[in-house]
Amino acid sequence: MYAKEENGTIKKYIDLPNSFGNVVGGYYKLDLETHKADGFYPYQMPTVAEYQKITDIYFDADNEIFTHDVIDFTDEEIAEFERSKIPNTITRMNLKIQLLLKGISIDYIIGVINSLDSNIFSDIQKQIAIIKLNEAQYFERENSDFQMIAQICGLTENDLDEMFTNGNENII
Repeated sequence: MYAKEENGTIKKYIDLPNSFGNVVGGYYKLDLETHKADGFYPYQMPTVAEYQKITDIYFDADNEIFTHDVIDFTDEEIAEFERSKIPNTITRMNLKIQLLLKGISIDYIIGVINSLDSNIFSDIQKQIAIIKLNEAQYFERENSDFQMIAQICGLTENDLDEMFTNGNENII
């Protein structure tokens, strides 16, 4: 691959062009010095590990290549990256299995829902929550009803991380 600065931006090329400037056909066959004189230099993409990122492309004059610097993630970026890998949804079956593995039965959850103060959850909202628990195809982690029930059941964010991860990997 090659790159060339054009009008203040760096453009990457998979191959050198066939025609450039006064050369109509075969430009890519010309010698490296001609390409460099026209601003075409090799482009080298560095190897990036899981917890790294690259900077914007730049010209490394010492090595006569276009490249990027590699920067390690900060601890905060690593935590955010790992958090982004946790699924946001879980199927009903997998949720119920993960709850059982945490020692929480479906009957217990239904009892918790029914015991909620009617000022917090009306009787209709309670019945809707139970229908969702029994009929929903999947559950979204950020759903406010789900979050409230999880909190009432004493589930921590770490518990939910584990449940959603294991439930999506079918770890039983």
